[in-house]
Amino acid sequence: MNPNQYPPQGQQGYPQGYPPQQGYPPQGQYGAPPPQGYPPQQGYPPQGYPPQPYGAPQGYGAPPPQGAPVAKPPVTGTVGYTIKCSATNLDKKDGPLGKSDPYLVIKARDLRTNKDVQAFKSEVIPKNLNPSWQPFEIDIDAVFGLDSPIDVEVYDYDDDGTHDFIGKISTTLKQLTSGSFTQPLINPEKRGRMFYKNSGTFTVESALPIDASKRKPAAKSFKLILRGGDLDRKDLAGKSDPFFTLKLNGILLYKSEVIRNTLDATWKEFSIDLAQVGTLDAPLLLEVSDWDANGTFDFIGAATVTLRELSSKGAKCPIINKEKAGRIGYRNSGTLTTESSVPSQDVQTPPPPAYLISLTTVSKIDNKDTFSKSDPFLVVKNRAGQSLFKSETLMNQLMPEFKAFRIEVAAAGGFDAPITFELWDFDTNGRHGKFST
Repeated sequence: MNPNQYPPQGQQGYPQGYPPQQGYPPQGQYGAPPPQGYPPQQGYPPQGYPPQPYGAPQGYGAPPPQGAPVAKPPVTGTVGYTIKCSATNLDKKDGPLGKSDPYLVIKARDLRTNKDVQAFKSEVIPKNLNPSWQPFEIDIDAVFGLDSPIDVEVYDYDDDGTHDFIGKISTTLKQLTSGSFTQPLINPEKRGRMFYKNSGTFTVESALPIDASKRKPAAKSFKLILRGGDLDRKDLAGKSDPFFTLKLNGILLYKSEVIRNTLDATWKEFSIDLAQVGTLDAPLLLEVSDWDANGTFDFIGAATVTLRELSSKGAKCPIINKEKAGRIGYRNSGTLTTESSVPSQDVQTPPPPAYLISLTTVSKIDNKDTFSKSDPFLVVKNRAGQSLFKSETLMNQLMPEFKAFRIEVAAAGGFDAPITFELWDFDTNGRHGKFST
């Protein structure tokens, strides 16, 4: 080491000598290193430390290697708010004798993209001009900071999906949660009209800070229960046998079970991982169909939603059949409501690389042979028409039981790619007869 690195002795702040340290050679004159220097220590660079200005704080032990990651301090303080709000004297949107079915939306402006992002959507309160919504949580990060502009908008829910705008307030989260907050809801299209004052008033009844130390970890998935109401009747002799699918960019995320003979279905709980959709605001296509035994399912209606909307308990949306939209008297083909939403840390196990499939014939197949029974065999193909599997031929059988066979997920084109099952009748002349697909 270079003695010039050390400041002159006797400067203020130095103690009157250090006691001998265990493991170090005896020290000479106060503060001066021994002539041969200290023994090399593990983790120290061979060239020693760079000169430090007098009085600079000296860390104990070796510094982290160059380029080593520095741990970020834990997040402390307020990270969000639990807000309870209400409105009074809202405009009537359902005719002069009706009221409104109000719900609340909070939008934030992402200044990086200059686009509005929906941070929250409330439940619908039917037939009420003085609604009080359920408390909800909102993160500071979700609105891009306490001082970023946000819009509080109130709408009247309509069954046909053309929800009527009532009014809005432009503010910030800091102002919204600063104490007593009551502001008029304004409809810009009505501003300036004679006698127009506002479209109601909006009040924050309470805003409780959420401390980082008490905040639950962000949800990795949501466990949802959906209910379909007043669904279209598709079976001439009955009601419908509804099921729903949830898709992202055409990729199937989930398919529900079929509930037989009902127009008001509550499906089993299912789970959607946030990693599956990428973001809470990714557009998801939710389609409801009527199951038919012949495999030609009847489309009932669809809605475009986000996981943020689906995960709000009480959220409601109409399902629309575009072929019927515009017809006189048509409003929708039913509604979907989130009955339950539970955030979770659980994530789904990814699908295995292959499946072992067993097929059972539940009714007799057609007889293709004149003087005997059929000789069926099975072919499985992927979307491109490539054969994934071909079974053995079962001679003289009308109730075939094929051996279990293996299908590779990658060969099928992915876990959600369509595959085709074809049943054939073997003929020795090579002109095999096809039963069905």
